[in-house]
Amino acid sequence: MRLKTWQGFFWQVNTSRKEVYRIRGGTFSSVIGGASTDLPFNVDVVGGVGNAEIKRFIINFPKSYMVYAPASDVLQLTVEGNVLSYCSDWQRCKLRPNMYHFKQNNWDRFFWKVNTASKRVWRCRNGVFCQLGGSDELLHIKVEVTR
Repeated sequence: MRLKTWQGFFWQVNTSRKEVYRIRGGTFSSVIGGASTDLPFNVDVVGGVGNAEIKRFIINFPKSYMVYAPASDVLQLTVEGNVLSYCSDWQRCKLRPNMYHFKQNNWDRFFWKVNTASKRVWRCRNGVFCQLGGSDELLHIKVEVTR
């Protein structure tokens, strides 16, 4: 697996051993060559019992982050120091000095509200994106603010 913007490395997923490796210096789509580093991800496999085809696999990321830099309006989703998405399909809106809305374009009828002062995140429904209001459900998402 490789994001087009990754330079000099890719991930190799072994669904039999349920492991993920970061490969540096190898050739993408080859199982030979390069230096591998075991990544701390769990791999869940659906199907594939015996000689049957795997239906899908899920990689669980223990340390993933959404990083937002308001001054440059840069939003990224990262895992283990690797950018998984530059979030070109996300909307963001600053409501107040410490209050933001975030919405992935495929989300229907909800968005997130983030308060950087109280370090809380809510799922907002029945509201209008980039306007206060609606009903909020507190989510158990850790918020860290750096200066």
